[in-house]
Formats: sequence, structure tokens, C-alpha cells
Amino acid sequence: MILFCEDCGEKNDLDPAAFAGGKAVFRCSVCDYPNAYSISSYEKECPSHKLTDFLDAIQPSSGIIGAFFYHEEQGVIEQKMPQLLTRNDIDTLGSGLARSYAEGQSSCRDLTKMAVVISDKYFSVFKLSTHLYVIVIAAGPGLPDKILELISILEKEGM
Repeated sequence: MILFCEDCGEKNDLDPAAFAGGKAVFRCSVCDYPNAYSISSYEKECPSHKLTDFLDAIQPSSGIIGAFFYHEEQGVIEQKMPQLLTRNDIDTLGSGLARSYAEGQSSCRDLTKMAVVISDKYFSVFKLSTHLYVIVIAAGPGLPDKILELISILEKEGM
């Protein structure tokens, strides 16, 4: 399972078997900061490799800048975003986009995706489950069919 350091934002790959009693305690592999996370049933049921596989599959696509999975309660779960953005930046972005999506859905119940343009970047937001979103950032409007098919698979699996 991949957990991010609360201090420096570095990704730390941990063995899920090491989580005793639903809690993960570890020192960051980069800054040595002591981290403690409660591991929810969602994280136990949703293997991070599915999310990582999705991110790996879309990265080579032309015009894709980055993507991330945002959980309303846990923040960013997995991401492949440009290095200039910190984990806090991505969390803030995910939170704002999730709120915007929820506001749109309150007016239009059948809303299934949302697109937002910020600084000439196109953000496509898809809600995968009650609290989970995938956000894909592209240089231009629209996403390749391959990516839309992969998102459709994630939606059907009820991630």
C-alpha cells in the first residue's frame, strides 16, 4: 500500500500485512518524519495496484499532464502529477473539484462527469463511488477513448 508522508509528501510503499489493528505507523523513507494513519475498510478493500495501473496506463497518452484519485475523507490516494505540485496542492485541488462536482450534482442529479478549465489546463472529473473521484488533467479538451474506457471499467467495478 502506498502512503504519503504528512510532512514532505513523499510516497512510501508499505506492506499491508504490517498494519496491525487498522493502523499504519512508519517513518518516511526520505525525511524520517514519523507518520501514523488509520486504515479504513475502503483502503483494505480497494487495492492500490488498480489505481496505480490506471495511472500508468494513461500517462503515455498524448496531451495528458497528470491524474489523481481523490477520496473525500482521506484526500489524495494515488497520483501521477507534475513534480512542481506538492501533496497539499493536489489535496486542495481535489477538495475544490469534489465540492464543485457535488454542487453541480445537487442541481443535476444525473451528472456523471465534470470538466473545468484552469490556466489553459482541462480538468476532467469523474465520480467513481460515494467518496472517490478520478481527476485527469489534459492540455486540450476531451479525453482519448482509451482513457474513457478505462474510467468506465473503474466505474463498473465500483471503486
